[in-house]
Order: sequence, then structure tokens, then C-alpha cells
Amino acid sequence: MTTMSTNTTTPPPKKRSEGLNPYVLLFFILVLAGIATWIVPAGQYASETKVITMVKDGIETKVSSSYTIPGSYERLPEQHGILPGQIFTSIADGLIKAAPIIFLIIFTGGALHLLEETGAIKKVLNNISRSKRLNDFLLISIFFVVFSILGTTGIVVNSIIAFVPIGLLVAKSVGMDDKFGAALVYVAAYSGFNASIMAPMTVGLSQGLADVPLLSGLGFRMAIYIAFVIAGILFLTIYTKKCRNKGMVRPEIEINTDEHQTSKISALHVITLSYSAFCLVGFIFGAVEWGWGEKEMMAMFIILGVGVGILNRMSPNTIATGFLKGCAGMVGGAFIVGMARAIAIVLSDGMILDTIVNAIISMMDGLPKTLSALSMFATAAIMHNG
Repeated sequence: MTTMSTNTTTPPPKKRSEGLNPYVLLFFILVLAGIATWIVPAGQYASETKVITMVKDGIETKVSSSYTIPGSYERLPEQHGILPGQIFTSIADGLIKAAPIIFLIIFTGGALHLLEETGAIKKVLNNISRSKRLNDFLLISIFFVVFSILGTTGIVVNSIIAFVPIGLLVAKSVGMDDKFGAALVYVAAYSGFNASIMAPMTVGLSQGLADVPLLSGLGFRMAIYIAFVIAGILFLTIYTKKCRNKGMVRPEIEINTDEHQTSKISALHVITLSYSAFCLVGFIFGAVEWGWGEKEMMAMFIILGVGVGILNRMSPNTIATGFLKGCAGMVGGAFIVGMARAIAIVLSDGMILDTIVNAIISMMDGLPKTLSALSMFATAAIMHNG
């Protein structure tokens, strides 16, 4: 009798499919936008320029703003199709037009890398992660309220992306993923901005265009702001609890905890962090009082990085090398802003952006005013977050 031997070899594990690179996705969208300029009818709205008087600290400032005239959309007789070569030049144009934000992100990386090299942030965040008095809900609430205030007052809006690395460091210290860290900063700021209480360039400008009293409806906007912040905090808290229950904790958080427990924050670390906080508060003050923007914020991060290096007795070469290393780590993320801007440039140059907006508005015709306002808010949210 012959015995048959069965080969029980274990099949090789399936390779995990890689996610689509963000640049590949954005390039596909860019190409589709270029193709759309040949298919979607070209059109545009008429616009008017209106001069608005804004008052701050008793001083009147005249601001001229261009706005679209409702119902003025017209089809253009010719298409303004984007040629293949223009798709690639639009990438360069996008990088140029988004340069302030791009360099702000890059300089943030340089300054934060030098700050990380001092060990001050690491020790403080590890103390936070071990603290029994500071639970997830309280930690989320503190960061959420701070960044939402920066957003609702208009102090930091587009520039908030520069603070995302701080959120990532906090996420790492408490064992959460990068999505949590980005949301801790980004969602918080835009929860405030989308329910802006008194941001001059949104509330002040729009109320001036609409000829309604300045800061009218403050109580309603305050209620919406509080609702947005509470919803955001609850969302992140539920997400955190879900991750904890699934055991989604970074392995590196559980390594060398004894070493972290024995290390204490030195006086130099306190001075370093105090100096960094002083720089950030100084920028916020300048933004409120003198209207500082991305350019001044870039300068602030350079001052912060160099100052941190000097305080920690780093050599000029070490400061320069460390700053450039931090900048290099942010280039990949920063250039995404330019790619996204390129898509907007293609739609605008192809004269189909107004056509898309008009099509969306046409869907809202006949809706009651309340539903129309909610629809506009939802549409804007989808378009900006898409």
C-alpha cells in the first residue's frame, strides 16, 4: 500500500496594497481638470469692486474688494481649453502662487527640528502622556479651544498648516496616529474659522459688502462657534476611544518609559520652551495689532529656530544643518499645496470655474432661504475639503 504525501506548504502572505501617492492623485485630478476645459462650457460672472470702510481702534481703513454680481453668469462664445503643455506649466504657476504657504510650512519644519533636537518637547510631551490628571478628553479640549480661537478671530487661518507638526508631536507622545495629530490642529482651527465670530477679513468684509451693521448677529455666531467646537471635541474624543479599544497605540510609546520617568525637565528646557512660546505669542500679537501674515510668520520661525540653537549652545554649522534638515522633511508635504493650487489655476484659466459654480447654484433655485443657506454652506465645505 502506497501512502500519498501531501505538501502542506503555507502560501506566501499577500502583499499589502500601497495607498495611492497624494501627488499621483492630484496629478490625475489636474489632468481631468484640463480635459474638462474642452468639454464643460466656458462661462463667467460679471464682477464689481466695492470700497468698504473698516474701523479698528478708532482708525478707519478703506478696503477695496471685488465681488460677483448674482445672476450675471454668461456663456462665452469660445472654449478656453488648456493644452497638455499648460497642464505642466500650471504646476509651476501653482507653486509660485502658493509660495508663501509653501515656504511657511518648510520653515516651520526647520524651526521645530531644532526645537526637537534640544529634547525639551520630547520630555514635556512624555510627561503629558504619563500624566494621570490629563486624560484624552481634557488634552483634546485644551488644544481644540486654543486653535479654534485662533481660527474664529482670523489670526491664523491658512497659516494653521504650519502648526500641524506640533499636533503630530502631541499625537506621537500620547500614542495616537498622524490623523489625530493633524485633526487636533486643523479641525480645531477651521471649526473656529467656519463659525467666525469677528474675523475682519470674513465677517467684517462680508457684512460690509452686504451693507449690514458691523458684527451684527454676534450672539448667533457665538452659539454656532460653541456648537462646532463641542462637536469637534466629541468627534476626536470618540475617535481616540475607538483607537484605544482597538489597541492602536504606537509601539515606540511603550519603549524606554523607565528612562523617560527618571529624566526631568531642566532649567534650560524651561527657558527654551518659554522662548518658543514668547515667539508664538509675539506673532499672535503682531497679527492682531499690525495685521501680520505669512511673511512675518516665516520670519518668526527663523528667529525661533536660530534663538533655540543659540540658547542650547549649538554651533552656527549645527544650527544651519539642523534647520535645513527640518526643512527637507517638510518639502514633500509643502509641495502638495502647490499641486492643489495648480488645479484651481487650470479651472480658472479654462474659464469653467464659474460654470461649475453656476451649475451648483442652479440646483438650489426654489429652495427656502434657510435651506439655501445650509446648502451653500455644505457645498462650500465639500468643495474646500474635497
